[in-house]
Amino acid sequence: MATARVLTDRERPVRILDATGNVDPPIITISKSAGESITWFAHPKHSATIRFDSADGSPFQRPTFSVQAGGHATSDDIRPEAEPKEYSYNVVSENGVNDPKVIIRP
Repeated sequence: MATARVLTDRERPVRILDATGNVDPPIITISKSAGESITWFAHPKHSATIRFDSADGSPFQRPTFSVQAGGHATSDDIRPEAEPKEYSYNVVSENGVNDPKVIIRP
């Protein structure tokens, strides 16, 4: 039996719900000054790729994160030069793409 992943007080969870890339919550807010991050949890049967490939780029050090079926991936640090604002990203899964948002606040 797998052990549940315990989040730190600075990690905010986003659950990937299905093979079309739907997530909960579709908009998440994290704090740059508090050093918060996002942990994406994949659906048990579907892998996904998180891509910050809009014109605004990624607020994180990397633009892409891979999440294996039933697994999780945590963002790295928010870039020092990332502006406090809303960033769009894509969740690419086996049967579709979804475009949720992350809001970076100071």
